[in-house]
Amino acid sequence: MHSIRCVFCRGTGNDPFGIMSWHSSCPVCLGKAVVDVPALHVPCAHCKGTGAFKTFTCGVCAGKGVVSAPDGPTRVCPDCRGTGDDTPSGMACLTCRGRGWIGADVLC
Repeated sequence: MHSIRCVFCRGTGNDPFGIMSWHSSCPVCLGKAVVDVPALHVPCAHCKGTGAFKTFTCGVCAGKGVVSAPDGPTRVCPDCRGTGDDTPSGMACLTCRGRGWIGADVLC
């Protein structure tokens, strides 16, 4: 694990959407401006690495903007075509769980 700047609040430590107040702490980093992430990580496909989906924290990466890097070979998810989205609903793809990729050995 190592620390990176919080992408949800852009390193300010404040709630970027001011839901409760512009002085509220960021719900992802809890006001610390940094978050711990896996040492090997890739950008989150569902939120495009922003940590936010609309005005909510991304449910795939928990607002961190990154997910654990895959172990072994992967291929693009056949259902979402790598976007990580279930397009009609705007929710995360159920096949790849919002990552945009699946293991190369997984059958769909």
